[in-house]
Amino acid sequence: MLCTFEPLLLELKHPFRLATGMRTHTNAMLTTLHWQGVVGIGEAAMPPYYGENHETAGVFLQK
Repeated sequence: MLCTFEPLLLELKHPFRLATGMRTHTNAMLTTLHWQGVVGIGEAAMPPYYGENHETAGVFLQK
């Protein structure tokens, strides 16, 4: 199985507001799996309040 991943910075169409502040973009990770001719693609958003970022997600996916 081959797993590749690409960090993305997604710009939001409209600002996202919470009581704690406002965001105009969000971090995400695009993941692609290849296995026996089948390809699967997944995406995970990483809002700041989850405590995850491109670096921590990359370390996890490399394991």
